Amino acid sequence: MDNKKIALVLNTAWNIFNFRLNLVKAIKDKGYEVLLIAPSDKYVEKLNHLGKYIPIQNMQKNGTNPWRDFRLLRELRSIYQEEKPDLILHFTIKPNIYGGLAAQHLGIPHLCTVTGIGSFPLPSGLVNSIVQKLYKQSFKSAEKIIFQNKEDRNDFIKAQTVAEHKSTVVPGSGVDVNLFQPKENNRPPELAGKVIFLMVARLIVQKGIIEYVEAARNIRQKYPNTEFWILGGFWDHPEAISKSDVEQWESEGLIQYKGVTDNVKSYMNIVDIVTLPSYYGEGVPRTLLESLAMAKPIITTNHKGCKEVVEQGKNGYLVPVRDVTALTDAFSKIIDIGKEVRLEMGRHSRQKAIKEFNDKIVIQSYLDEIKRILG
Repeated sequence: MDNKKIALVLNTAWNIFNFRLNLVKAIKDKGYEVLLIAPSDKYVEKLNHLGKYIPIQNMQKNGTNPWRDFRLLRELRSIYQEEKPDLILHFTIKPNIYGGLAAQHLGIPHLCTVTGIGSFPLPSGLVNSIVQKLYKQSFKSAEKIIFQNKEDRNDFIKAQTVAEHKSTVVPGSGVDVNLFQPKENNRPPELAGKVIFLMVARLIVQKGIIEYVEAARNIRQKYPNTEFWILGGFWDHPEAISKSDVEQWESEGLIQYKGVTDNVKSYMNIVDIVTLPSYYGEGVPRTLLESLAMAKPIITTNHKGCKEVVEQGKNGYLVPVRDVTALTDAFSKIIDIGKEVRLEMGRHSRQKAIKEFNDKIVIQSYLDEIKRILG
């Protein structure tokens, strides 16, 4: 091999560091030169030792300004012309679309990974129709389109946005089961005897924050020895939860907001149950994969990307989306079954993480594709 160059293109440097770090290391260990392309944030300095980093200036994560997106397309095409990668790995919506179109124009092989469809459910609505057409054009030249759950793949095939033979499914971004390991007796004395729920998510409505808080309101009345924690950042999004909302919930004693952290596992070690009542366009939420690996019972929605991590009654419970009553009932049930049964559920979660969602499985899928394409 003549030290071929592989570029990874994502919507944030944070995303590379948190979701793709082991993949980047594995590619580098195979002797490839690595090029990392993403908008700048505080995680850039943590990536410098892995390969050349190039910042993107024109990517709006949530914007739909066509002129800004056209500038993004031109910027990516310029970067690809300058750097001449042998293969490009695109992740998330805008890199998939505009990076894919740029690679297509230059004749560079590329892989697209659909990490969920975010706020663009297929196939209805004007904006969604435009996004779908852009996806279809970008995917035409992709070597492979990789999905994180079967339903997204089936939806794209049904909409004729992707060819079945050019698509495949991997189990999310995977989780490092060696890094995420449970530790026993890690709870501070002042929390002894409490049943603690944790929700880890960006603070937007579609993640199920409102349902979580309302279920917490119901549970706290019946079970005062419970606590409901929220961990995650505020986000610039049309359906963002405001700081004043969170402060109001805290003042009512419904939740405890724990802010943002790079050490999610330290919180997961303490809590009893992890929940995500999401109806967002998930791939497979990383927080749920980390919860599995940390041996936590999970309560989440019967929604694509989320339902894949739970075997009903064995390692947690699935509830319908936007159903506060069902979520409250699931919370009550998992409190009533007691600590020992919850621990047994957690052990099943850990086994599921190791068997089905180990990031080594995901990484090997990418390495196999890279070898197929570059030889």
